[in-house]
Amino acid sequence: MEGIDAIRQYVRDKGHNYRENVAVSVNNVAVGTFAVNAKVETNDAFVEIFWDTNNAGQYYISYSYKYQRIQYAGVTLTIDAKDKSGNDIVITVN
Repeated sequence: MEGIDAIRQYVRDKGHNYRENVAVSVNNVAVGTFAVNAKVETNDAFVEIFWDTNNAGQYYISYSYKYQRIQYAGVTLTIDAKDKSGNDIVITVN
C-alpha cells in the first residue's frame, strides 16, 4: 500500500496516530527509538519523527506522501526520502 492510504492504514493498525519508542532505521541501520506521529488531514497526510539531538541535524522531522514515497506493508512503514544533505535515504518505522 502506498501514499495517503499507507498512512491511513498505519494509523488504523496501530490504533492511534502518535506512538512513542518506535524503532527507526535509516538505510537498514538502526538509529534508535523515537516518537512517531502519523497524521491524516483534509488535504495532506504526513509522518513526523521526533529525532534526538544526534539525528535532528541530519534528518527532517516531517515526511508527506506528496513529496516522499511512503509505503506500508504488514507492520512496517517505509519512507523513501532525502536527508538534509540531499542524500537518498530509506526510513523504516516498525
